[in-house]
Amino acid sequence: MTRETKSKTMIPPYVPFKTLVTFLDGLKAAIPPVIDRSLMKSLSGGSQSELLVALRYLGFMDPGTNASTDTLRRFVQTEGTERRQVLKEILESSYSFLFDAGFEIENATARQLQERFEQTGATGDTLQKCIRFFLKASTVAGLSLSPHFKRIHESRSSAGRGRRKANAIQESQATPAQAINDEGVPAKLDPASPTFLDKLLEKLPGLPPFDPNWSKEAQEAWLNTYKELLGEFKKLPKNE
Repeated sequence: MTRETKSKTMIPPYVPFKTLVTFLDGLKAAIPPVIDRSLMKSLSGGSQSELLVALRYLGFMDPGTNASTDTLRRFVQTEGTERRQVLKEILESSYSFLFDAGFEIENATARQLQERFEQTGATGDTLQKCIRFFLKASTVAGLSLSPHFKRIHESRSSAGRGRRKANAIQESQATPAQAINDEGVPAKLDPASPTFLDKLLEKLPGLPPFDPNWSKEAQEAWLNTYKELLGEFKKLPKNE
């Protein structure tokens, strides 16, 4: 199978680059004659499949027999500058659709890069993972890439910050019932309902009944007090 044919029939690696390198480094002690899933027991089934895609695409294993290749041996047995050179050669050979005369990888736009990867058949989230793998591997190999590709990383970082911010807002807006649930109280318990909490407050006087009409600050103050009282309640001697 030629590189040109492969680029049109095989989707490029989309496993995290770190996962690939960690797996290959784990073969240093003894490089097996074939690569199979028994070597990947620490990974989930999905991650194993993604790793196998990467190993075949990059020439670390024969796609027909699963036999380890000389490329794998060269990568595993090298370090530092020599390994970076091996990785560079692997990338330039495997991603021939990015290094041919029709694509200027040192000054192309992020959109042009994505279009090239779309031609391999990758779509959606897999497409983005393919691009991230290549960019990470290229950085490690020291390849000269277009500065416009940085926008892909920046866009991903912004998306990540957005998700973290949304999660933080969601947590800050959690109702007292949700927060109490984190302390082990059943999820369906309403702080204002006459169930477990009322019985608890009977044993620990001094906390007024919860009022959902309070301001957010008042609710948080009530919740903090409740947590403190709960901690004291746990210290009380249990009835035999």
